[in-house]
Parts: sequence; structure tokens; C-alpha cells
Amino acid sequence: MQVRRTTDSPLFGLLTNGDEVLFLKLTARPNRCYGLSRTFSLYTVASEAQQVIQILKSIGNTL
Repeated sequence: MQVRRTTDSPLFGLLTNGDEVLFLKLTARPNRCYGLSRTFSLYTVASEAQQVIQILKSIGNTL
């Protein structure tokens, strides 16, 4: 999980078992809630590895 800079900023996480990747977004306000991405399979579908890299870059640019 990323370190939260302010309480209004969402937290982002990445869950993986080595083959599959799932993104997680946690928000504290107005109510605590979370969102899950679809599961990306890195080895089954080669193009999904590129999509995961693009998502990570996008999250990095927002922080």
C-alpha cells in the first residue's frame, strides 16, 4: 500500500500471487469503501503485462 499523504487521498494497493495481479483502491471519505480491478493474468495473456505496467505508471503519476 502507498503511504497516505492526506486523509482525503485514496490508498492504492496491488495484490499478486505471481501469475495474477489485482489492483485495490481504498477511500476514507465520505465513507470508507474500496474498489477492486479485474484480475490481470500476466502469463496467460501477454498483453496484460503491458496493461499492468501502464496502470502502475498512471498511479505513479497521480501520486
